[in-house]
Amino acid sequence: MGSQFAIVYDILIAVVLVFAIFSGAKRGFVSAVVGIAAVFVGFFCAMTFSAPLTELVYTSMVEKPLTEAVSQTLDDNMSSITLSGLSGMDFDSVKISGTPVSEITPDYSGTDKVVIDLSNVDLSGTGFESADLSKFGFGSSEDYAHMNGKTAEFTMADINAYGLGKLATAQVIAVKLAASPMISGIQEYVGIIGGLFPAQFQDISQGISDGEISMVRSLVLTMIDCSSSVKSAVIDHMLRPAFTLVMKTIFFAVIFIVVSCVLDIVARLLKVVNKVPVIGSVNGLLGGVCGAVSGLISICVICILVRFIVTLSGGNVLLLNDTAIDSTFIFRYFYNFEFLNFLT
Repeated sequence: MGSQFAIVYDILIAVVLVFAIFSGAKRGFVSAVVGIAAVFVGFFCAMTFSAPLTELVYTSMVEKPLTEAVSQTLDDNMSSITLSGLSGMDFDSVKISGTPVSEITPDYSGTDKVVIDLSNVDLSGTGFESADLSKFGFGSSEDYAHMNGKTAEFTMADINAYGLGKLATAQVIAVKLAASPMISGIQEYVGIIGGLFPAQFQDISQGISDGEISMVRSLVLTMIDCSSSVKSAVIDHMLRPAFTLVMKTIFFAVIFIVVSCVLDIVARLLKVVNKVPVIGSVNGLLGGVCGAVSGLISICVICILVRFIVTLSGGNVLLLNDTAIDSTFIFRYFYNFEFLNFLT
């Protein structure tokens, strides 16, 4: 979505890099070194302290209120509901309308989403039938060769991440779960959490409470993918990542800006620049080199912020999605640096 305009990312990093180089050359080597040292220290402090500060806030602002708000009975019940019996399932053997998912090529029709008819899903011979799914609305006489998952819309990102077989299986379970008595307990549980943390969980909570199959499917998919209970799926794999992503990004940005600015101001007040001799004709050249390094750090910070927005929006914003970013020529290499994953 927006991949045809993705070149703006490449233009952005080119502008940042060129500006940083010329700025460094103009300031000179010594001044640029002082500036880059401040940026390096700020970046290091932000990476080092954002995680522990986030954990501290999470413990006091999430875990404690949850313990007080959720009854022990409901908590124990949500901890006991799992899909562990599907851990050995062969999702590639799932068939949709008689065709193995491995032979199905989704037709996105120029978008990043596809609508698939799942009214006839064959889960027989996949290991699905060996799991105890009575709590999820499955009876002892179910015909696993002809399961009805209705119609579902899947994104390209989800199909690439989970595979069509796992998504179809989650959809079938979600349809059954939404019509089972157990859904009321789950709705009560997510309703409490949505009330406590509306910014991070309100949409999911409201969707499950309203019986939206896509939201119920998200919960089921998380339970399958992480081999977790309802409680663990909601708290550890849905609420916690959303909360920590926001807090880590905020702490990172604040620490980086504050430390960098304070160190730069202190260096200027102490006149550190004036105490180091200038290196003659290569002063501008070396300043430009330092500026380039500073520019690269700035690009990394931009990538971190873009990652934050992409994750928070679910990749549903123009240009702010993996498809658009993968279409760039240069930006994608910076964006995919492994060490930038520390926020997520």
